Amino acid sequence: MAAELTDPTLGSSEPGRFWTLANASEACPLVMSPLCWTLWLRAFELGTRGSLYDFGILPRTEVHLPDDPNQFAASCFHGRLAMNVDKLRTVLGAVPGTSADDFERDLIGQARPDAPAVRNSLRRAPFIAVRTPASMLAQGPRLRRLHADQLAWWQANVLDPAGTPNPRALLRDADRRFQASFRLHLYARANLLMAMQSQLTKLATAAGGEDLVGRVHRRGGRGLRDRPGHADVGGRPGPEHP
Repeated sequence: MAAELTDPTLGSSEPGRFWTLANASEACPLVMSPLCWTLWLRAFELGTRGSLYDFGILPRTEVHLPDDPNQFAASCFHGRLAMNVDKLRTVLGAVPGTSADDFERDLIGQARPDAPAVRNSLRRAPFIAVRTPASMLAQGPRLRRLHADQLAWWQANVLDPAGTPNPRALLRDADRRFQASFRLHLYARANLLMAMQSQLTKLATAAGGEDLVGRVHRRGGRGLRDRPGHADVGGRPGPEHP
């Protein structure tokens, strides 16, 4: 009996969970194909969780692909990539020195007045104090090694006219490499820079300049899509990723 075919790009969510296209639509502006989303799901989820582990925010046991799609850091709805604001604010809002509203504001340009509250916790503070400095010092060398390794792999396996004798093995290897690249990217772009923006906002607020605060968030607010929930992100026509 043939297995029933399903489309992973349709997505699913519990009612009321807050998803947004902001920032996500910049990373992946086109409609995803099933193969594209299969690769992106693993890279985004494991990259997000892995980078948070590198900071000490999550334990190693949390670096996995969850069974419940409501626990994904990002999902796909009718081919459109969307970020799980409720899930991410729960994780990042508990970090000492930050707040869930700071994260949401930096991600989408504003924080919902009725967003669920998240209490700061010192539970992960010792791990953050140890892992963050060490991972920051290792970031530069890791990035240079990754660049050299990816370049050599690309030249040998993609640019080589002879091609590869095992395309499926090459696809699996590409999947693994995409995950490694995404983890380093999210470490700097999503975690480190957003933490810096949060502190910069506090300094601008303390200086008493609303215009200055607005300038800080002008870049972070780009791509805001009327605070969409999961029902609003589906069904938009557009070109598809190959």
